Amino acid sequence: EEYIEHKTAIIQCRSNASGSYVASGDADGIIKVWTPIPSPK
Repeated sequence: EEYIEHKTAIIQCRSNASGSYVASGDADGIIKVWTPIPSPK
């Protein structure tokens, strides 16, 4: 997956236990929470 909302490098990325949310943190200390969209097969 490609997440383009961060302006600097993503240095951390974690999901919750069920995988329904992903949190990413960048070099500026900005944290974003995402709802992943499954890729079509």
